[in-house]
Amino acid sequence: MTLQAEIQKRQQAVSDLKRQVEQITALAGDDKKAGIRVADALRKRKIRASLKDVKIRDPADVERRLANSADIYAFLSCYFPDVFWGDWTEQRREMVAAILNAARYGGDQAIAAPRGEGKTSIVQCVTIYCVMHGILSFPLIAAATGPNAEQILANIKYQLERNQALADDYPEICDPILALDGTAQRGATQTANGKRTFLKWAQDYIVLPTVRVPDHWDPRLRPGQPSLGSGAVITTRGLDSAIRGVLVGTKRPDLVIIDDPETRDSARSGVQTDLRARTIEADLAGLGGPGKRLARVMLTTTMSSYSLSATYIDRARKPSWKGRRMQFIT
Repeated sequence: MTLQAEIQKRQQAVSDLKRQVEQITALAGDDKKAGIRVADALRKRKIRASLKDVKIRDPADVERRLANSADIYAFLSCYFPDVFWGDWTEQRREMVAAILNAARYGGDQAIAAPRGEGKTSIVQCVTIYCVMHGILSFPLIAAATGPNAEQILANIKYQLERNQALADDYPEICDPILALDGTAQRGATQTANGKRTFLKWAQDYIVLPTVRVPDHWDPRLRPGQPSLGSGAVITTRGLDSAIRGVLVGTKRPDLVIIDDPETRDSARSGVQTDLRARTIEADLAGLGGPGKRLARVMLTTTMSSYSLSATYIDRARKPSWKGRRMQFIT
């Protein structure tokens, strides 16, 4: 090889080496930029996660909460004063007790009371009490019609979203709901203290947030354990259509509360009365699953002696329902 050829060869080698260095430098620069992009993405993800994370407040008044949790009538009067004001009448006490006893011990009960006794309000607020305290994990409220059922669920949602006194004393349940700020989809990715809440705020049912009670809370509130209301489901249905196979995940209802099962029109129709009776006896009773008969409570107003309500409070015709008719108090 001539000197000139050797020089050309070495020059080519140097040129190749420079090109490689340039490529490596470019790659290093790309990696650096990529690293910056990844770090920025992680930072933004962390910010988004922190925005989705709910910091559970401490209860405003632990002693008030504990006293009210031990006395359902005090609970209802304290947190729903616009609904339950004044002294508790024996009729109202009995309707509250009927739901609470069925929730705890099972069985069927039918109570007929005059209009204006607050039956629907009792159904709604006692349901809230029962799920918040772990007495029920999946109550189903059955109303006369689909729109009636939707309104009941809307009323329950309103209390969980807008009742400040309730939120102040039960922040582990209400704070995640408040954090939705009217956007139900946020529940899918919501966290509380870094853990997913699995909160669902659907059109026809609610799943309360799963939240671990903060470690620094009062020992009587079970710190370190899931809140008593964690994962509880509330749903509603109308008796004007078939009700079968109500499931949320693997959960089935553990109590049916029937609020005024008939309308004026359906009470005049023998066909409608029979259909609703079959729904109560077959569909609702079977919601607990194979081989399990679900407890049911009916709060109603009798419209006539041959109405559905009259049948269920008649102990001769429906002895297992332990029917009770309350008289109007003047």
